[in-house]
Amino acid sequence: MKILLVNPYRVVVPKMGRPTMITELVGNYQPLGLLYIAGYALKHNPYVEIKIVDGLITGKEKLIEEVKNFHPDLVGMTAYTLTILDVKEAISLVKNLVPSALICLGGHHIDCYPEETLQYDGVDFVVRGEGEIPFSELLDALKYKKSFNTIKGLGYRDENGKIFINEVGTKIENMDLIPFPPRHLINVKDYYCVVGKKKYSTTILSARGCPYRCIFCKEAKSKNRARSIGNILDEMEECIKMGIEDFFFYDDTFNITEKKIFDFCAGIRKRGIKCSWSFRGRVNGVSYESLKEAKECGCFRIQFGVEAGTEKALKNLQKDIKLDDVRKVFKWTNKLKIPTVAYFILGNPGETIEDINKTVDLAIELNPTYANFSILVSMPATQMNIMAKERGFE
Repeated sequence: MKILLVNPYRVVVPKMGRPTMITELVGNYQPLGLLYIAGYALKHNPYVEIKIVDGLITGKEKLIEEVKNFHPDLVGMTAYTLTILDVKEAISLVKNLVPSALICLGGHHIDCYPEETLQYDGVDFVVRGEGEIPFSELLDALKYKKSFNTIKGLGYRDENGKIFINEVGTKIENMDLIPFPPRHLINVKDYYCVVGKKKYSTTILSARGCPYRCIFCKEAKSKNRARSIGNILDEMEECIKMGIEDFFFYDDTFNITEKKIFDFCAGIRKRGIKCSWSFRGRVNGVSYESLKEAKECGCFRIQFGVEAGTEKALKNLQKDIKLDDVRKVFKWTNKLKIPTVAYFILGNPGETIEDINKTVDLAIELNPTYANFSILVSMPATQMNIMAKERGFE
C-alpha cells in the first residue's frame, strides 16, 4: 500500500500582521506531525510504503511529480484552519492526477470541524485527536477490508454518503512507545531557523499536553504526558548523527517543573552531548540556578509567554503568573546572557488602550532579545472562543 503524506504548499499566505520579508526569513520547521504518523505506520503497518512531500519547501511542482510517479493509494494531509484553502487546492490536484487516491485529513482544523470537513469535495476520511493510532488502524481496515466504525477518532462517509464521526480515543500515555520521527523521509538540510545556532535544526517534542489554563490555548488543562529523559536524548543523538545539532523543543510548555530542566541537563552532561537547544516555557517554572545550568548545557534561547503588562489582563487570560515573576526571570536571563523571546498579546478581554500601552512599556522594561506582539485571535476549541460566542461574537 502506497501512502503519501503531504504538508500542502501555500496558496494563500496568512500574514498574521507580519511583513512578507519576516515570514520568508524565519526558517522552516520539519513537519513533525506527519513524521510521527509515518513512524508509527512504518512500525505497525509493515506492508506500507511511505513518502512525505513538504509543500512549504518543495512547492506545487514537486507534489505533482510525486503524485504522478508514486501513484499513492492514500494521501494524508495536515489541515489547520489558516491553511484550509491550501488543503482544498492540494486535494483537487491529487484527485485530478490520481482519481482513485483516497484522502485523509488530520490536524487542529479537523478536531474542531470534523463533519464540515468531510463535506469538502474529495475528502474520504478525517482523523481527530492524536493521529498515530487511528491512522494506523485505518490502513489495516483498508488493507484487510475491516469496518471503520470501531476506529476511534475516525470520521468517514459510507457508500450512501452518510457521515459518521466516531468518538475520540484515549491519548497515548506512554510517550516512549511512539517511534522517533523517521527524518530520513525528508531532506533534513531543508530545515533551519534564522535564530538558531547551528546550520541544520529540528523541532522536537519532550511531552504532549499542558495542565495550565490559558484561555487562548487549545491544549489548556490537558494532562502533560512526558517522555523519559533517556528517550529524548536517544532521539537527539540519532539526529546528531544525521547532522542536526540544533533543537527547538516545541512542547506547549517544556518546563512544566524546574526539576525537568535539571534532569535533562544531567542527561546531557552524562552522555557528553554537544548541541544547542531552546524551548518554549513559563516564567514560573525556572529559577536562577536552573537557567544557569541550562545555559551551561547548551540552551541558547528561551521563549516565554508573557502576554500582557497588567495584572488584570493576566488574570482574565488565566495565565497564572504575576508581573513580579516576569520581571525577576528576565533579570536573570539578561544577567546570564541567555537570549529570550517575549510573547505579547494585544486586545485581551477587558483591555483598554492604556492597558495596551502598559504592555508595550513592560516589553521595553524587560529588554528581551526579541519581542513578538500578536493581536488576540479567538481560535476554535479554546475557552476564549466559547466566551466570544457567549458574548455574541461569531
